Amino acid sequence: MVGRKMRLMNPSVLDIWRRDGRLRTTPAPLWARKQAITMWIICTLVASVALYVVSAAQHRPDLWGLATFLAANGASFTWGAVWLSFGRHEWKLEKGRLVLQRRFDANRTTRFEAVALELTEDSSGDDGITYQLAAVAPNASPRPHSHRAGRHRRIIHSQTDDATGPRRFGLWLSQRCQVPFADMTSTEAKAKQLEDLKQQLAASGRIGRLALRFIEASLVRARAGTNKILHRTS
Repeated sequence: MVGRKMRLMNPSVLDIWRRDGRLRTTPAPLWARKQAITMWIICTLVASVALYVVSAAQHRPDLWGLATFLAANGASFTWGAVWLSFGRHEWKLEKGRLVLQRRFDANRTTRFEAVALELTEDSSGDDGITYQLAAVAPNASPRPHSHRAGRHRRIIHSQTDDATGPRRFGLWLSQRCQVPFADMTSTEAKAKQLEDLKQQLAASGRIGRLALRFIEASLVRARAGTNKILHRTS
């Protein structure tokens, strides 16, 4: 059954369409098709080389090791090409939840269910800040002070240096599925996270209190530096 597509702010990354009375999100068809074609080309090249080496190994037994290696890689690339052609992961959007499904041809397997959304930022990479929109499972604990999503969260969409796209997508999904959306990148959310961290450090003993003093001193120096720059530019 052909679905009715709906426009998204970045259709080259995700596509939203209607099927069986429910909305779903998947990688855009054009993007997935390009990936599949590329994998089939690589698969054909590797298989051709593997067949040539296997043929040559009939007369040169020392080539059987290389032939086995190429054949194994050819099988892996073939499976990758088949998956990109006929399989995909998709989010099924329902009232009160988002369901991650693994789809291969007409077969579907549920992989994950979420009842909330959250937007966070990750500054651990070399490309600047990455904003990540995650789906959160019902039994998920509060997000730890780390950049890993963990097994109770799944990243739906991410973007570097600009939170506008993931934030708008999160708000749209929140309204569509009627699930909570927590924007952890807002000034208020960051202030609350800092306050929670300071309380945890204060209650964690002598070392924690020393760390808390260091953090507070660093914040005072940062504010002083900002005020000095503003004073010079005014």
